[in-house]
Parts: sequence; structure tokens; C-alpha cells
Amino acid sequence: MSPDVFPTRRKLLMMCALASLAPGLGAKTLPGTAASQDDKVAYYASPGQNTDLGEDAAEIRAAGLDVGGLTRIVQGLLIHDFFAESQYGVRLSAEASQSIHLRRTQDVLHAAKANAPGSILLARKPADRVASRCHQYAKLLTAMLRAKGIAARARCGFAGYLAPGVFEDHWVCEYWQPEEKRWITVDPTIDAALRPITSLKADPLDLPESTFLSAGAAWQLCARNQADPKLFGVSALGLTGLWMIAGNLVRDIAALNKMEMLPWDAWGAQPWPNVAFSDTQTTWFNDVAVLSAQPDANWAAVKARFQQDPGLRIPSQIFNSLRQRYEAA
Repeated sequence: MSPDVFPTRRKLLMMCALASLAPGLGAKTLPGTAASQDDKVAYYASPGQNTDLGEDAAEIRAAGLDVGGLTRIVQGLLIHDFFAESQYGVRLSAEASQSIHLRRTQDVLHAAKANAPGSILLARKPADRVASRCHQYAKLLTAMLRAKGIAARARCGFAGYLAPGVFEDHWVCEYWQPEEKRWITVDPTIDAALRPITSLKADPLDLPESTFLSAGAAWQLCARNQADPKLFGVSALGLTGLWMIAGNLVRDIAALNKMEMLPWDAWGAQPWPNVAFSDTQTTWFNDVAVLSAQPDANWAAVKARFQQDPGLRIPSQIFNSLRQRYEAA
């Protein structure tokens, strides 16, 4: 695929790159949110509820792998269920496909070892890999980096290289590079089998700024009428629009608080599909978008808002919208 056929997307990328220079929604820091970078790094360098590797953490620490090596380990354990047959030649059973609903990385690794016993450092044959989607790739890489004491966080938003002319619902991993003093964005989902069906020209181990948009950045573009909300979502299923961006906003704030949920988990302020937003809702999501778009500048507020706001806080029971049932969070 040539990027030249995607002028709409290129225009959006440029707008997002300039967003930090623009007044208004893209350049806001909430009061009372000062926190040192050391505090943030320490917070993201330890596991959360869904990123604890348990007994497998020691093996990851002992392996001495860099980010590229860990990404290859992730890719050798997981197989994207959407593309299992077309790109890997694997027809998944209905039972095998249920692993996309696993929220905890320990459970994902247990499934990998049940499919093919042995070290998690060993790549499985495609047929023995765990059926997953992008959130599990991002979460597992995040968990492995945290096991090594490296600050990392999963991010929920939209990628501009997965389908022509749109920003697809997607998850990536960010890790802190202390020498360069920046967060580096990695897309562990894009392996050698999937890359040819994308338009990605950059290194997936260091995605350029704005190639992936956080949910907050996407909301702000749409709020400024610089992007069409219908360009954001799961285009193949027609699940696009401002409501999709709003749902990902809630999920991204949870992930920034080390509660990385499923892309179809619903709770709190997430709206119904194609809902018309009230002024009150719009204001609420405008404020939350600031936290997602600039999490480091507003880090204390990211944590406080998640803990105190019932629209963001995760309840004990959460609605799995694919399974149409409530499950333990």
C-alpha cells in the first residue's frame, strides 16, 4: 500500500503533530498536577493487576533481552485472531478464540504453556500461539518491560496505518528511554506476517509521533473540527464515531492507571453507540481528553481523577460487550 493514496490521513497526522502548538484543547495543563519524572518512571516500572507475570517474571529478567527481543517473544506467543487464517494459515476453533477475553498477562502465559509446554522464551508454531488482539500484544510487552524494571504503559487509541484513510481502534506500548528522556512508542502487534497488509513505513519499535493517536488526541482533533469522527473506530464493522473515541478515552485513562482492560469492556461514562452528546457530556470528555493527550503534564490529575470520578473508576463487575455479560474486573 502506498501512503500517497491516503491524503486525508496524512492531513490528520500533520494536524495532530501541530496540536501541541495550537491554543485551546490541545495545550492545557491542569492546576496542581506537578510530579517529578522519577515518580512517573517508578510508577510505570512496576506491574499492575493485569501486568504481573507471576512465576514467569524471573525468566524474563534473566533473559537479558532488549525491547526488540521482548517484542519477538510476544509475537512468538500470540496470534492475531482476525488474521490467523489469512496471514498465518491457522483456522482457530471457537474455543481457542475465547482467549481474546483474557485480561491478565499471567492467564495469557498459562494459555501459551498449555498450548505448547516449555519456556515462554521459545516461539510457538502459529497453530500453538494464543489467539489475541492488539491489546494483549501491548499489555504483554508492557508486562515484560515492567518485569525488567523498565517504565512502560499500554495506550488505547487509534493507528493511522492499519486501514486506508482511517484511524483504526488500536493499542500500543510506550516505554521510557532515560538517555533520550522520552517515551518511545512500540507496536508489538505488527510482525513480519502482518506488516505487508499495513501502510507502515516506519520502525514499529519506534513509531513517529502522531502515527498513533491517543484517544485524547483523537478527541481533541474532532472537538476542534479538524477531523471527522467517522474516521475513527473499527472501520470493517462500521463501528466509528465520537462514541468510539469517548469509549477509548475511558479505557486509556484506566491503562494510564495500570488497569489495562479489554477493548470491549464497558463501564462508567462510556456512551452507547451513536449517542448524541449533551453539553455536560462534551465538557466532561473535553476535560478527560486533556489527561489522555498530555498524561505527563497532568500525571497527578490522571491518577486522582481515575480514583475519584465514577465515570472512570472501574467497578468490581464490568460489562463484556462482546460476550454480552458482566464479568469480574
